[in-house]
Amino acid sequence: MPNINLVTEEYSRKKTGPLGTGLIFAIVVLVLLVATYGTLIFLNRNLTSKIKITQDEYKSEYDNFLAGKGNEIFDFKNRSDVAKKMLAEDQSMAEILAQIETSILPSVHLEALKYDKTGRKVTLSCIGDNFETLAKQVLSFKQNDYFSAVIPGQGKLDLENVNKIIFDINLIIKK
Repeated sequence: MPNINLVTEEYSRKKTGPLGTGLIFAIVVLVLLVATYGTLIFLNRNLTSKIKITQDEYKSEYDNFLAGKGNEIFDFKNRSDVAKKMLAEDQSMAEILAQIETSILPSVHLEALKYDKTGRKVTLSCIGDNFETLAKQVLSFKQNDYFSAVIPGQGKLDLENVNKIIFDINLIIKK
């Protein structure tokens, strides 16, 4: 009995050749990796070309914008920014006039006003009844906290209007 073959035919047919299933599986995985790598390279080139085309279109549209009315828009925006900055730094002329209005006496008439924004100085030319009115007007401006200094100028008799005095007052605005 030692020569009895207990193997059935089904079992002997399942046996594959010298390559085996492991080698076939490795080859299939390798082919899939190469196909995936090739697809990624193709997609990368395609995407890079689309990005380049889009960038070129953007540049040409931007240049067309600047060649047309775009420069005016940018110039207007720049001017607007500078104006906002200047307005934030400077005093409002309406506020200066309001402060002068609150301090000026009813018997004094304002003839001229000059504003020097670099020195923050307002020069007023006024007409009053007499020198006492001039002194009261200077005192009224000195009592206003909006002005840091009140400097009376020269006073003289008005030759056109009898009994009237023309006098100048320089007002320095507080910072």
